[in-house]
Order: sequence, then C-alpha cells, then structure tokens
Amino acid sequence: MKPQRSFFRRTVLTVAAGLIVFQVVAGFALFRYVLTPLAQRSADDLAAFLVLSARTYVELPIDTRPAFVAELSQHHGIELSEVTDSHADGMRHNPYMNLLREALARRLEAQDNARLTELDDGRFHADFPMAGYVLHFTFSKDLVSRSPLKAVWWILAAALAVTLAIAWILARRVSAPVAKLA
Repeated sequence: MKPQRSFFRRTVLTVAAGLIVFQVVAGFALFRYVLTPLAQRSADDLAAFLVLSARTYVELPIDTRPAFVAELSQHHGIELSEVTDSHADGMRHNPYMNLLREALARRLEAQDNARLTELDDGRFHADFPMAGYVLHFTFSKDLVSRSPLKAVWWILAAALAVTLAIAWILARRVSAPVAKLA
C-alpha cells in the first residue's frame, strides 16, 4: 500500500507545483502589466486634478474661492486650504502615494516640491506651492481605492484553493487504476 500512497502524493505534488508556478507567473504578469500601469495612470490623473485645482484656485478672484473650495469638497471629497508653510513628509510605505509624489513632481515646475503626509485617521495631505501660495489638499484614503489589490488577493487565494482541489482530484483519478492493479 505504501507505493500507491507515494504515487498519489507525487502526482498531487507534481500537478499542484505546475499549477502554482503557472499562477505565480500569471500573478506577476497581472501585477506588472495591468495593476502597475493602472495605479500609475490613477496617480497621474489625481496629480493632474490637484494641479489643475491649484491653478484654478490661484487664478480665481478672492471672493469666489470659498465657493470653489466648497464645490471641490462636496463633489470630489478633496479639501483645499492655504497654509503658510508646508508640512514635512510623513509617509509610511504606500506605493500609490509614491506614484502620486512622482506624478506631482512631473507636473509641477522643478523648484516646486510636493510634500505628502499620511495621517493615522485615514487621510492624506498634499502640500505644494503655486503662484506664491502654499496650497494644502486633504483627501481620504477612500479616494485612493485599494479594490484592485484586494481583488488580486482574493483571486490568488481562490486560485490556490482550486489548484489544490484539482491536483487532489487529478491525482485520485490517475492513481485509482494503479491502486486497483496493485
């Protein structure tokens, strides 16, 4: 009976290893060629929106600025205010915010440095100078969706479970005739 179990075990391991290698390669390709460009595009779009909002704000007459700030907050979930000095960078490891920092650096003039801060209450701050003002943007982490990353983790977990189930079933089907012969 020992050779049958050994054959079954080897078959399960071979099929599972092959499918897991396939999943790792597919996961890498998904991350590299789908999620990363999607995150870069999203960060670039948010950077463009922040810079456009800053330019619009400084060009508006002073008496219409409060209405613009209210509309920005109400319709886009982004708060805007003027500050006298920019906050220091205080970012924990957050790949999306690193992409946003790079996108803001590309869109702002060379001497302008965007400062990003992540607070414990689930909000981000982006400060950068614009036309003599230092503008302070505050937005929620909800604006920066983590849904694609959660979807990848769920897909990988489901794929691993299915892989192991398929490996088990295939190994049983392959080893059943050998067990009958034995």
